[in-house]
Amino acid sequence: MSIALRFSLAVFSAFALSAVENVKILTALFIFILLFFLGLYFRHRQLQQAIRFLLIFNIFTFFIWLTLPWKWQDGWHYSAEGQQLALLLSLKMNLITLCIRLLLHRFNELDLLTLLQHPFVPPKFVRLALLSVRYIKIFAETDRTLSTAMRARGFRAGFNRRTFYVTAQRVALLLIHAMNKAEIVDMALRARGVNYQKINVHKEHQG
Repeated sequence: MSIALRFSLAVFSAFALSAVENVKILTALFIFILLFFLGLYFRHRQLQQAIRFLLIFNIFTFFIWLTLPWKWQDGWHYSAEGQQLALLLSLKMNLITLCIRLLLHRFNELDLLTLLQHPFVPPKFVRLALLSVRYIKIFAETDRTLSTAMRARGFRAGFNRRTFYVTAQRVALLLIHAMNKAEIVDMALRARGVNYQKINVHKEHQG
């Protein structure tokens, strides 16, 4: 399946699922896609990562269920309409996220560049997209490095002045290192002859 087709299906599925209002259909789809999602990650020996992703994602779902089923009318009352809305939102959010995650599995910056190779896409937007993707990776790598260094020095986070001070320094160092690395990456790409207006993805992949 081509990259463009996968991306188009991901966008289409997101819009299609957002229009479904039947709870039974959404529940059946959710169970089927969830099992397929877990099976795929289990096959690649990444089941723990998949479960962790779902748990983190559904923190927001927890707050939806904490607030939507309740309404104020001469005091707090449980609302059946609010419960139905919370259920619909939870199912749709998880379904759309799982579909996009499955369809764009192992989707990287080279795939993104392939999609952006269109005469109507401005070169500045291509450059912005490329650097944004690289910024995210650089932020994650730098944050892991800083976190490892802090643990090696015996730092333990707490609710105190020392923690706030060290955290502020960590954020500042993260921004400085990430920006510096991103500039180096940009210069390296330009040195390799990358043209943001017409990017040869296969050449970049081979290089």
